[in-house]
Order: sequence, then structure tokens, then C-alpha cells
Amino acid sequence: MEYFLLMFIKLSHLSALGLNENHVYLIFIIIGVLVCYFIIQPFIEWFVVLQSAKLLSYIVSSLFVILIFFTITIFVPTMSQPFFTILDMLLKVIAIFGVLLGLYGGIRYLIRKT
Repeated sequence: MEYFLLMFIKLSHLSALGLNENHVYLIFIIIGVLVCYFIIQPFIEWFVVLQSAKLLSYIVSSLFVILIFFTITIFVPTMSQPFFTILDMLLKVIAIFGVLLGLYGGIRYLIRKT
């Protein structure tokens, strides 16, 4: 990945501007965050218009749990060994929870319709 990024950008030219490799990565991360923001924003607005509070709660709580997991792995050095096993389980639990929420909402919708 590093070679791919540096293939397009000549760091020697940027060093004349006072930029080093870390600055280039920071710029790419900022651009990535902005692109993600502009891609996700219409979906969030659509969920708000539809009043999908449960879906937004699921998304935010899932992101919060993943954030806590990565924070714990940073501060607990022994956590690095079973990292991928626990991450795999965490993502499966979040996916199953999302499916169950979807089924619950669908069943409630069908019951209200009848």
C-alpha cells in the first residue's frame, strides 16, 4: 500500500514544501474521512426522514462497541494475541444483532398491518 501511494507522489518534491511522509498520510486520511462523510450523509438524512431511530441506534452502538474494542486492544498489550479471534466474534455478534433487529422490525410491521 505504501509503495502504491508513494508511486504517485514524489516525496522528494514535497520535502521542498516542508512535508514529510507522515504529512502525506495525514492528508490521505483526511481526504478519506471527508469522502466517507459525504457518502454516508445522504443515508443518515434518509434514515432521519424515515424516523428510523432503531437503525441509527444500531449503527451508532455498533461503532461505539468497535471503538471500545480497538481502544482496549491499544491499552492492553496481552490483547494482541487473540485479537483477530475476538474481532471475528465481535463482528459476527454485531451482524446477528442487526439481523435480529431487522426481523423484529419486520414482524412488528406485519403484525401492525393485520
